[in-house]
Amino acid sequence: MLKKSKVTISVIAILLMLCSTVPVNADTNIQIIGNGNTVTFNDLNGYSWASDAISSFASRGIIEGDGNGKFNPANKVTREQFAKMLVLTFNAPLKNATSETFADVPTGRWSSTYIETCKDFLTGYTNPFGGLPTFHPAEAATREDIAVALVRMLGLTDKDANNAKYASYMFSDAGSISSSLLGYVSIAAERNLISGYNDGTFRPQQSISKAEAVVLLNRATKQAVTSINSDLDLSAKVITSNDPKKVTLQIEAEEGTKVTVDGNSVTMNNNGFGKYEGSYPYTFTGEGSKTFTVTGTKAGKTKTVSATAAYQLDAPVLTITYCPGEVANKNINLTGSMYDKNYSTTLTINGSKVDVSSEGKTSNWFWPCTLKEGKNTFNFVLTSSSGKTTTQTKTVNYSVGGPELTITSCPAEVSDKNVALRGTLYDKDYNTVLTINGEAVATSTAGYNSNWNWTYSLKEGENTLNFVLTSSSGKTVSQTKTINYNAAKPELTIGYCPSEVTNNTVTIRGSIYDKNFSTVLTINGEEVDTASADYKSNWEKTYTLKEGENTFKFVLTSYSGKEVTETKTITYKAAQSDTNPS
Repeated sequence: MLKKSKVTISVIAILLMLCSTVPVNADTNIQIIGNGNTVTFNDLNGYSWASDAISSFASRGIIEGDGNGKFNPANKVTREQFAKMLVLTFNAPLKNATSETFADVPTGRWSSTYIETCKDFLTGYTNPFGGLPTFHPAEAATREDIAVALVRMLGLTDKDANNAKYASYMFSDAGSISSSLLGYVSIAAERNLISGYNDGTFRPQQSISKAEAVVLLNRATKQAVTSINSDLDLSAKVITSNDPKKVTLQIEAEEGTKVTVDGNSVTMNNNGFGKYEGSYPYTFTGEGSKTFTVTGTKAGKTKTVSATAAYQLDAPVLTITYCPGEVANKNINLTGSMYDKNYSTTLTINGSKVDVSSEGKTSNWFWPCTLKEGKNTFNFVLTSSSGKTTTQTKTVNYSVGGPELTITSCPAEVSDKNVALRGTLYDKDYNTVLTINGEAVATSTAGYNSNWNWTYSLKEGENTLNFVLTSSSGKTVSQTKTINYNAAKPELTIGYCPSEVTNNTVTIRGSIYDKNFSTVLTINGEEVDTASADYKSNWEKTYTLKEGENTFKFVLTSYSGKEVTETKTITYKAAQSDTNPS
């Protein structure tokens, strides 16, 4: 048993020796090996001020030893080592460069991924001759480098310093601090991320040890968040304004958080109480809702929250104070008022613009309109400049009375061909036109009583007259009258026509007349004379007689067809000679 035990112990010892001789390059191992395991280093005597932080970082896989149980806390930290520590401390998502960012960091270098990930925090050096900048990965990281990297990793800038020249007052060697980095060193010193030495110096270009680097990073994580795994403090709420289409997203986040809204960067300002505040204005182009995606990032942590704003407008207010259902007048005035708290408005009635109002002001409107007989429909549409509408429909029934026709003179019997017709016409609301047998005779204006007269030429016998009075509304009134015209016969006067004569020639004389018509006189079929209507014409005609009886037939005919006939006889006796025969 004893021998067997010794053999067993020897085998274990050999295995331990073999394992201890296997070289472990901590700088090339990018795997996290801690994951909460207890890691103990045997070279931390004299580093009680850093031992807890070193153990914590080792257990989380942020740092590693040399494989022989040693941490080598006094060793200087190179820039690439610190890049790795910075990335792992804040659990930043790793980034792989697709091409070289720094001339001295090829993509195959073990630290290239860490350097690429934290290049915005631990920056390189500009090439004064152009070309790619350099990083100097193997150089020792300086206190100035680390102060700036810690401030930037926390999401802070030199503008977050309470006093951008704080380092100038605190450190006697502040002149040695790069001028462009003075603000970063100031905020790092203000927040005790890094401190100076007992002699009042900062020593910006001095390197730091691995132990110092761990303590500084540990201190930074405590300022950044309570726990590296705790949730990022980020909130957003919607603030409305007097203009409902304009809203502001009010954002609050823990100090150093970079914030975007829907991918757009938001300027965050230090409120002096350890918080960042920012705002994101948004204007709706139409009614609806908008959900904002707010993303905050800090020290490798990301949190997304959302906030929703809605834009829903009230419709403009339309009041109709007068729009009766029944009227007897053609012309009425529609009245009312309109209002919108936030927008100007326009009122139309049946598509015609009636009035406008300014935002926040009540406007009284009126609209004169002319109705048609029967049902009149009115569509009221009040539209705000936001596009919101209010609609009302009203109906007004207009009962039109017919126009009034009065005939004051239209005799039933006349003996004259021309008769004068008289009367009046009237309509309260409309113009009118009077026709007699289709011929326009007179007109009247709405609301005025018009006297009319018209001389009409009759035909003999019965004359029917159709009186039609039509208003411009289309309403009509009709009357029918009959006038009987008995035309008088023309007047024939024979002034001289002797019954006996002894001369064989005779001149017959007289006159002809007709009040209403022209006339023609014939004697024995021969036209002797004519006369115009209402004109007395004297006529005479000389005839050579034959011995004995001479008969003359007088016919006077008017253009109405009436005639007068007379017959006269003249006896011609030749005179006897008084000479006696011898």
